[in-house]
Amino acid sequence: MATCSKCGGKGCITCPDCKGTGRDTFTGSECNCVWDNADNKLEYGKITCPDCGGTGQVGGSTSSSSVSKSGGSGGEWGMTSSSSSDWGMSESSSSSTPRKEKRNYANGDVYEGDIVNGNKHGKGKYTWKDGEVYEGDWKDDKRNGKGKDTYANGDVYEGDWKDDKRNGKGKITYPNGDVYESDFVNGKGNGKGKKKYANGNIIEGDFVDNEPNGKVKMTLASGAVYEGDFVFFKDKKTGFPHGKGKITRTDGSVQEGRFEEGKFVGK
Repeated sequence: MATCSKCGGKGCITCPDCKGTGRDTFTGSECNCVWDNADNKLEYGKITCPDCGGTGQVGGSTSSSSVSKSGGSGGEWGMTSSSSSDWGMSESSSSSTPRKEKRNYANGDVYEGDIVNGNKHGKGKYTWKDGEVYEGDWKDDKRNGKGKDTYANGDVYEGDWKDDKRNGKGKITYPNGDVYESDFVNGKGNGKGKKKYANGNIIEGDFVDNEPNGKVKMTLASGAVYEGDFVFFKDKKTGFPHGKGKITRTDGSVQEGRFEEGKFVGK
């Protein structure tokens, strides 16, 4: 037996994907690298040395446990059995039972919550260095299920997640008091939605990329109601009644016809 030259006898090496930072250098996403050392302490940014298999030595068997000879409790096949398995083969040591853990990443991020087989899985809280905080469900190292994300800019999203993106039913509360509820697809509100503005106005109907676009009903704080076509102009960063529509005012008068950027142009 000799000391492994690749890892210097440590049993692990720096992860080549994230260079020890905990973040994949190509995608920017959290790296899955983790090394469980002899003291059962997880070290992130490292992986098991491929030359020595984590033992720190080369030139002999890398297994620290003995191998049972044929004729033991393995039955006809002569293989070691850790239970009453029909085939007499050792069961996997992986476990689906979550354990509570706190991880401090090299980039300053922190995770506290359930871990299963080295991955964030179950209930957990993740805090990014910039102040963003997610609390909720995790599956296979990604936000999946129900969760609340408080962003660094003050926006708060509560709702469904799938593979680290807002997907399903959700609600965004903005720092200015606006509240937006909608169907979310791949991170953005697309489909039917409703937005309540802090000034009392309400718009509900079709939304595209978090903005009203299509057929809507807009109720102003004054009580006036617009129903019809609505277009959000990205260059102007605002939307207007645009196309066919109808305004019903609080005095009961009705104006119906064509609108252009919020102005009535005729029937």
